[in-house]
Amino acid sequence: MILVHLLKDVLLGVIFIAAVVLPAVSMTILQRSIANDEAVLRETGFVVTDPKLLEATGSELGRYAGSPIYEEIVFRGLRYGYDRVAPAEYRTAVRPSELYFGPGIVYRACA
Repeated sequence: MILVHLLKDVLLGVIFIAAVVLPAVSMTILQRSIANDEAVLRETGFVVTDPKLLEATGSELGRYAGSPIYEEIVFRGLRYGYDRVAPAEYRTAVRPSELYFGPGIVYRACA
């Protein structure tokens, strides 16, 4: 009787791993590979509010609302060039290949 309960518990554990854990791990691996795909990154617009997330910055062109405007920045391995400033509301309408930084500085992915 104890052996039957033990086998049942083991079987339920295997079913749980197959049904829940493996798909989650597979999705995480897929998301990471997509997140590093340059073509996918270019199809996506980003909003970055923390300058620590930038991998590199170019020379400073000036300032806007207290934040530096860089000639170019690197985010997730993709280089973006300064494009324009935009109102804060634009952060919810960022287009593909754009990166909205800080208080309203918009960068465009470089070719």
